[in-house]
Formats: sequence, C-alpha cells, structure tokens
Amino acid sequence: MRKIGVIMITFALGACATGGDTRLATGGTRTTSEPISAERVTAIEPAKVNHAPYMGFSCERLAGDKARISDDIAAVSAGKAGSQAADVKGQIARLKGEEIAVTTAMRSKKCK
Repeated sequence: MRKIGVIMITFALGACATGGDTRLATGGTRTTSEPISAERVTAIEPAKVNHAPYMGFSCERLAGDKARISDDIAAVSAGKAGSQAADVKGQIARLKGEEIAVTTAMRSKKCK
C-alpha cells in the first residue's frame, strides 16, 4: 500500500514539474484512432476540473490556453492526436473540463 502512495505522489509531482502543460503530442509512433462524429463529441460529459489553478494566469494566457484546448479537442476527435481508441473519450472529457475551467477563470477575472 505504501508503494502505491509513493507512486501516486511521484506522479503528482511529475505533473507539477511540467508546469501544468497538458498539450497533446501530435506526433510519435502511436496509431491514430478513428474520427469521432460531432454528435458523439457533444454527448461526452466534461470531466470535473477545478478552475482555481487557472486564476493565477493572465487573461492573455487564459485565451491562449482556451484556443489550444479547442484545437486539442478537434485533433483528438479527428483521430489526429495519436490517441488510442480507448483513450479518446477520456481525453475529450478531460479537455472539455479544462475548457470549462479556463472559461470560468476568464469570467471571474473579467477577461474579454
């Protein structure tokens, strides 16, 4: 049980070390998945993502993150992000949750 805790802490710290950058790798050797229809993308419920980490970002950075997230959703749903078919739904749910969190932070900061 202790090993699992250490692994989880290591994983969490590793994520912090990346600066929270969750951009998708669009290259590499992974096989691509089949495209997902717009209706199926719309039907995927967003994951719950806390907006608090985004509150420290400038409005400019938030706008850039929102654009990147939209691009990533399009890439994943089009099967161009090197995603395995089993990952696609989870990635889209996470990205949609991030998009909501960024939008919430933008509204709270009164960004244009």
